[in-house]
Amino acid sequence: METRKVQRLGPSTLAMTLPAEWAQEHGVNKGDEVSLRMGGKGTLTVLPESVSTEESEAVINADGLDARSLERAIVAQYVLGRRVIHVRSEGTLDSEHINAVYKAETQLMGLGVIEETPEDISIRCSVDPEDFTLDNLLERLENTGSTMRGEGVKALAHGNPDLAQRALNRERQANKIFVLLLRLIFTAYQNPNLARAVGLEEGFPLIGYRSVAKNLELTADNAEDIAEIV
Repeated sequence: METRKVQRLGPSTLAMTLPAEWAQEHGVNKGDEVSLRMGGKGTLTVLPESVSTEESEAVINADGLDARSLERAIVAQYVLGRRVIHVRSEGTLDSEHINAVYKAETQLMGLGVIEETPEDISIRCSVDPEDFTLDNLLERLENTGSTMRGEGVKALAHGNPDLAQRALNRERQANKIFVLLLRLIFTAYQNPNLARAVGLEEGFPLIGYRSVAKNLELTADNAEDIAEIV
């Protein structure tokens, strides 16, 4: 940990220097603006403007990956907060890889193909964190899981396959909400500026949100298991 000496510049203004290595790494120069965020226990977070403006992209090499592995790789990059994900091959993407990309697209909220060539498929996430709050998404996930549980139990009790299928269809929506929650939690942790956008005053409760989201997702999974028995 580095220490810095605080200096007085005026009657009510205190200042300190920023580490040169940090400024160089993040492209902060004289006259640039940085964001300050006050947290608990006296913490003060300094964020360069580049943190909130840079487009986060990822490249996935599909060669050597089967369809399931490619789907998981896309989901992982989505959770990590990537705005654009490129799926590429040294040669031509085969049908298995193309189908995996489009399957992942239907499983993730706000994801869509924006460009496709024989060697490359680019998918972009259009989700704006300011359109959601973690509390709202948790409530939606809880309501979906509760509805699924009720439908699954009733379908099992009355041998109603149509009601069971309705519960199974809701599981896809529950999974979309859960993965979106993970994305927002991770990006808020990486960029405290986003914490307020998703309804938090500080980032420390994020691990609690992750635990609650996982438990609610397990409720939906259990309801799915019940519905599959019918």
